[in-house]
Amino acid sequence: PPGPRKGVILNLAEYRMYYFPEPKDGEPAIVMTYPMSIGRMDWETPLGLTHIVSKVRNPTWYPPDSVRAEHAANGDPLPRIVPPGPKNPLGAFAMRLGLPGYLIHSTNRPAGVGMRVTHGCIRMFPEDIRFLFDQVSVNTPVRIINQPVKIGWHGDELVMEVHRALEFVPFETDSGEISNEGLPEDLLVQPERNILTALTEQFVAATNTRAGELDWERAEDLLERADGIPMPVGRTIKNAATSAASE
Repeated sequence: PPGPRKGVILNLAEYRMYYFPEPKDGEPAIVMTYPMSIGRMDWETPLGLTHIVSKVRNPTWYPPDSVRAEHAANGDPLPRIVPPGPKNPLGAFAMRLGLPGYLIHSTNRPAGVGMRVTHGCIRMFPEDIRFLFDQVSVNTPVRIINQPVKIGWHGDELVMEVHRALEFVPFETDSGEISNEGLPEDLLVQPERNILTALTEQFVAATNTRAGELDWERAEDLLERADGIPMPVGRTIKNAATSAASE
């Protein structure tokens, strides 16, 4: 996704997490990516800039009053404290974010990973977070975005991937303040920001140091389909330097 390739990026639009570990001397930069669940419509995961504040193995769950009330209304009352174990929805690993009440955690219901089913937290497959837990350190930056369009190079082809944009969620900071002012542009989606504008800016960024041309008709078709399948929408202009020199 667009933006700084540092720390953890949670792209809600594609239900996917990206982790960019600090490269070791002499080694190329890499990215680790995992599917995730996000907050459902009435318990949205907020967009924002935050960080990992703590990590806990075998966490105890203290259900918020709002969650306990919902369960009670559905005839499934929750205790005030859920100890570690197979009935704990946090699973065996949890990483607390600077946004109060939000976690990246494992699950005892892995079938829901990749869906909009949580109370706002980020849920991962147990085997994925088991590995990631030891890789990510406290204070690692976390950027939560809702970016439905991605553009990048694969060889000489310019490839684009489009997902359905989720409804806009308010910007929330580590201090808990919620505001749309100062929201970084790469977090914005419709209607606050036209998706064609995002497409244009990503194309410009992708061709900043490498000349390329975009098939706009094909790109607009992908915007309409929004099926999450990466497809070629352009190519390298191999003779760009020669053409420019001859003009």
